[in-house]
Amino acid sequence: MIVHTEAVVLKRFPFGETSMIARCFTREEGKVSVIIRGAKKKKPHYTSFFQPINYLDLIYHCKPKRDIQTVGKVSYQRIWSKYQNNLKHMSYGLALMEITDKAIINNDPHPELFDELVSVLHKMDAQENRLNILFWYYEMKLLTLLGFKPDLSMEGASEAKFMDPENSPNSRNILEALQN
Repeated sequence: MIVHTEAVVLKRFPFGETSMIARCFTREEGKVSVIIRGAKKKKPHYTSFFQPINYLDLIYHCKPKRDIQTVGKVSYQRIWSKYQNNLKHMSYGLALMEITDKAIINNDPHPELFDELVSVLHKMDAQENRLNILFWYYEMKLLTLLGFKPDLSMEGASEAKFMDPENSPNSRNILEALQN
């Protein structure tokens, strides 16, 4: 079966002598792993597409009994320049990829989470500072969509102080605003 979908690259790693495996988060299929054959040859054709954080239009050959699918065609859905040139943006972007990769299982679609991830990546690319607020927002959305919404109204939480990197007295108001 041929699958045509949008995908965000979560991670990539070498496989064998000449190939590479990329773990991608897709809207329709959830987290899938794809193999890029010949990625380490002198003429790599798809290697640059599969950098973490890239937002792709991906066509792959899916065999349900296999854990790793084969790439057919790939192109950029959108190019975010700040993740390649700015260390702060790259750090936050890679942190988003890591928590998304660790929080979801293979072949378990979460279209709303996918849309939130793409939206946050787009907003981070458009901003210079306060990336931590967008990061916290995504964490709260991820937890909520996966069924683990934090309850800040529970007894004892009203006195809790949360550390804020922006030097405000506490970040409780920010976290409550992110939940709504």
